[in-house]
Amino acid sequence: MFRIVAFITIAFALGYIKGCLDAQVKEQADKVDDVVEVIETQDEIDTESHTITEQWLADDQQREVITETVEKEVQKYVPENQNIDSSCSLTVGVVCMLDARRQNLLPEIECGSLTDAEKQTASEITEAGLISADIQCADQYAELAGQCDALIDVVDAYQQRLARMRQGNDG
Repeated sequence: MFRIVAFITIAFALGYIKGCLDAQVKEQADKVDDVVEVIETQDEIDTESHTITEQWLADDQQREVITETVEKEVQKYVPENQNIDSSCSLTVGVVCMLDARRQNLLPEIECGSLTDAEKQTASEITEAGLISADIQCADQYAELAGQCDALIDVVDAYQQRLARMRQGNDG
């Protein structure tokens, strides 16, 4: 009888230990599955980020080609002999108004102390200089806009991937 009780006790203990071990193995397997899912998601995000970066680099190269083309083409329409005394120099009043706009000020505030005669005098800024500055400004704007677009695409891709992960955990 003692052997039967001992056998039943050992069988019960082994069953209990096996059940505990199975539960621990399942818990560890679930953790491994979660880690694998995170790694796969990160790989997908990295792939999407890489694709977005490649697109931004291609767009950046196109922007450089456009800038170089504009710089070459616009020279055809601007005389090379412009200087301070040239009739193509902008007036002090025009330069003052453009500067006021860059500083987000009203022209009357920025240029109010100038007389009409001072506003009509030629400045050192020529049409060619203004065109060159405008091209540089447009180029910087295009570069920043491209960087912002790429950043928005990366964040959007990450948020979509995160939402899919959350849906997978909820479902």
